[in-house]
Amino acid sequence: MKLASVEIENFRAIEKLTLALDPRLTVLHGANAHGKTSVLDAIAAGLGAVLVLFPGATEKTERRLLDTDLRVGASGDLFVDLTTVDGISWSTRVTGGQSVQESIDALEDKIDGIRSDHNGERPTDLLAGDRQHVTFVDPKGIRNIGVDDPKIRFFETIKEIERRLGDPKAALDSFIVSSTPSHVMQKLWGIGKPDMAARHIAFQEEDRGSYIGAMLRGIGGERSVGSGR
Repeated sequence: MKLASVEIENFRAIEKLTLALDPRLTVLHGANAHGKTSVLDAIAAGLGAVLVLFPGATEKTERRLLDTDLRVGASGDLFVDLTTVDGISWSTRVTGGQSVQESIDALEDKIDGIRSDHNGERPTDLLAGDRQHVTFVDPKGIRNIGVDDPKIRFFETIKEIERRLGDPKAALDSFIVSSTPSHVMQKLWGIGKPDMAARHIAFQEEDRGSYIGAMLRGIGGERSVGSGR
């Protein structure tokens, strides 16, 4: 994977930066304390959720954006947007000062924007039958997250958003791909792997050969991510 560009906003001392990256080599130069390391750290944070999916990666590989990364005095969100040379883009964000409900409302607006951007026509690569599917996949370590944490229960929240949208042709889903092994989580949470699968949690290493297929089968339905039926 090669990056073509990075957009950073409100990260440490960086108010706003858009940087094009050469696919072969990009050199950052400047005096000390002028933000070179901050740019690299922001890119690492943007890649963190992706890097844990690579073979040999561990939870320690992951660098996520933190509340403490938010620029002092910033009035907006902290985010890092990355785009590859193949045109694949994703965004990592810390929403400053928003309540859970405000975050949900913002997500609804973003989903509406995805649909309106196509003037009512849904892109073919998001279609299954006559339904448009929008699916969120979050690769993360979950060792330090409680079983009832909103991040774990987001698979329920996303369905509530789907109901609020009221569009029978739109299906929303979410999944977590955990770099923390299931046997660790069984000890911490006191529930079995089938119960974790019912919460749309797959495991990066032990489910490597099956979780993508299980997600595709489960999108838009009630089947758990670990189900082979």
